[in-house]
This record gives sequence, structure tokens and C-alpha cells, in this order.
Amino acid sequence: MKLLSVVLSSLALVACGGGGGGTGTPPPTASTAVTYTAAALPGELVTYTVDPGALTYSYTITESQYGLTGQTGSGTLTSLGNNGYSLSGIPSSLIKVLPNGLLLGAIRHNFGTGVKTVPVMGISNPVTSLAGVAGTYNSISYGCIAGGCGSVYGTLQINSAGSWTYCSTGNLSAVTPSCTATGTGNLTALGNGKFAAYDGGTLVGTAFAMVSPVSGQNLVIVDLKDPRTSAPTLGKGIVVASSQVAVNTAQTNGSWFAVGSDLSFGTFNTSGGNLSYTSFNGAPYTATSSVTFESPWTGMASNANGKAILAGYGMYLYAANNGYMELGVKYN
Repeated sequence: MKLLSVVLSSLALVACGGGGGGTGTPPPTASTAVTYTAAALPGELVTYTVDPGALTYSYTITESQYGLTGQTGSGTLTSLGNNGYSLSGIPSSLIKVLPNGLLLGAIRHNFGTGVKTVPVMGISNPVTSLAGVAGTYNSISYGCIAGGCGSVYGTLQINSAGSWTYCSTGNLSAVTPSCTATGTGNLTALGNGKFAAYDGGTLVGTAFAMVSPVSGQNLVIVDLKDPRTSAPTLGKGIVVASSQVAVNTAQTNGSWFAVGSDLSFGTFNTSGGNLSYTSFNGAPYTATSSVTFESPWTGMASNANGKAILAGYGMYLYAANNGYMELGVKYN
């Protein structure tokens, strides 16, 4: 994990999240196979099935920016405890599944620059009505344009009539948002909880969302496939967003697993704004850090090296100043 390697000198990692619950799909049990709608970091839309009873996984790429539509992967799982599994066929990768319907996994294919493994984030219970997810969200995105990739934090808004607005590095809840880039368009239902996302008249991605009534926060994921090659463009990649609500430190306390855009991974514990790291790429690792909550605005955390989102249902997102991104989940 590039960020944890940076932590060796700067102690930069930011963590967030807490327990919560989703609706619509029961939690995985020893005999339950669960299928997730998921987005992969390079901009692929995926269906991903995890069977904890049979200890198997499988996935199909349903929309691809690299000619991979219809390609599949499958294998066996080895339980690691705490809702985590290692995957056969995808070395040095893990799956984490939360009882509320959130998945953090991986796929392995040639995305135009050789075969590599990339992280995916998905949900098992996407909502079918925008009315259930209307609101303001803190967001972190990762997009690739003409061979260059980078992360950015910001906000987005969704209304029940079917439109959305995004704002990079700015807060749409502010009286005068300070956005370095912005756009507006429609979200059009495609069925099965998926929505075509337009920026103006350009189709830029596929969106899906979950509701977590226990924590009072929703999750929105957008699989980015913006065809524009110059500004304004969102590139190929992913947007993950969480309802903009104040941090609940009782929910942020706990144990976390995170994977970076370079697929390195690590674990850490949180208590208030203090972080202690416990492993890096499977080996024991010890370091400490701290973060400032509600910065740069409500529901965010920050330090000198980047920004993070705090999610009450157990999701972690990080955008480093150098363009690196991390996805994570809370497992205890």
C-alpha cells in the first residue's frame, strides 16, 4: 500500500467509519451466496458473487472500457476470520464482506497496460428509487485520462427528480462552493438498481446506491467511463460517496482493512482521532498517527497528506495529495 509506505516517514493514513446496517439482503451466512453490483478501480462494472458456505467466488465484467465485457473469473476462498478471505487465482489479494451488504474485493485482467489486479467495491442491495438516496454526499473519486490517474475529494448532490451535481475539492452545502471542477446531469434508471449517469449530454458512468438506515448514511458508487479526453472529463475509474453527516467517534473506533490503488494492503485500529497500524502487506507493522475530524467540512477527516470520508456503515475512503487512493472497510 503506497500510503502505508508513505506512513513510514509521514504517518499519513486517515481512517473512518463505523458499524451500521443495510436493507434488502440478509447478511452472508455459512450457507448463503451473495451477489454484489460492483465497480472496479479502472472503470469496469462487475457482478461479484461470494459463497461463504462453499468457499468460492466468481465474477463477470458486465461493462468494460478495455474490451473485457463478458470476461469472468472464479476460484476458491480461504477464510481468514473477521469476514475476510484470501482468493485463489488472484495472489496477494483479499475479500472483505460486511453483514450490511458492502464488499471490498479484487479482479485480475489486462486493462491495457498488462495483466494486473485491481480492487473493486460493491453492494448487494442497490436501491431502485432515487427518492431513497436524494441528498448531499462527500465523495472521493479516482480517474484515469490519457495514461495518467489521480484521486480527488469533493461533494455531489442527488435529487429525487433524477439529477445530480458534482463539485471537485468543494462543498456543495456551502453558500458559495469553491469547486475546481463541477458538472450537472441526469441519472436515468437502467433497472436492477443501476442508473446511467450523464454530465450534460455525455454518458459518464453507471451509478448504484445503498441505504443504511441504522447509521443514517447512504452510499453511492459511480463506475466512471467518461469518453471525453480533455476538460471537462471525469476519466475512467470510480466515484464513491457517503451522505454528508457529522462524525460519530463511537462509530469510527475499531479495526480496519484498507487496500490502495497499487493493491498493497494494511490494517489499523482507531480510537477517536488516533490511529495505530497493525500490519502492512500481511506482515506486522507498528506506527501511530492522528487526524482532524470535520475538516475541511462536515463528515470529512484530514491531515497534511490527504482527505478521507467517514461512513457510519463501515466504509473508508482516502485521497492522497499525490493522487493515490485507498478503499477500506471496518471489520471489528
